[in-house]
Amino acid sequence: MVRFPALAIGRWDESLMNLPWLLCFIALGGAFYGQLRTAGVNVLDLTTQLKANRAGAHGAVFCKQDTHWSSNGCVTAAARIAAYVKARPW
Repeated sequence: MVRFPALAIGRWDESLMNLPWLLCFIALGGAFYGQLRTAGVNVLDLTTQLKANRAGAHGAVFCKQDTHWSSNGCVTAAARIAAYVKARPW
């Protein structure tokens, strides 16, 4: 059981059990994106847009109880994906 994150927020929360896995997933994802870019693959990373809107006027971009996008997160991602696709020379 991971208890150190609980000290940071001052209480125990069951969602903290997944924190080590989430951090590993983020690190692996970043490494994977780097390998794709090195291989010449165009990668659309939504991290910047999601971080910029995480406390936006329309609410959080992630649901409080898990890592799924909220409605605001879906709109944020869809807007960036649409802009990316429209900018492609297809």
